[in-house]
Amino acid sequence: MATLTFTLALDGLEEDTLVVREYQGHESLSDSRLKDGSPCYGFRYQLSLASRQSDLSADTIVDKNA
Repeated sequence: MATLTFTLALDGLEEDTLVVREYQGHESLSDSRLKDGSPCYGFRYQLSLASRQSDLSADTIVDKNA
């Protein structure tokens, strides 16, 4: 049986560098609060990523165009 797989392509990285392990989205048309009490205006997504490249750091992927 085929497995559904999501990837995340970022500027400066090969397309198959990151695999999305889990994601969660929240949408709000006005001021609302998430379960942890933080505000959400518009859209908020949380991603859990995995890679076989052990040399990746947060600096490599944060604030990159996807």
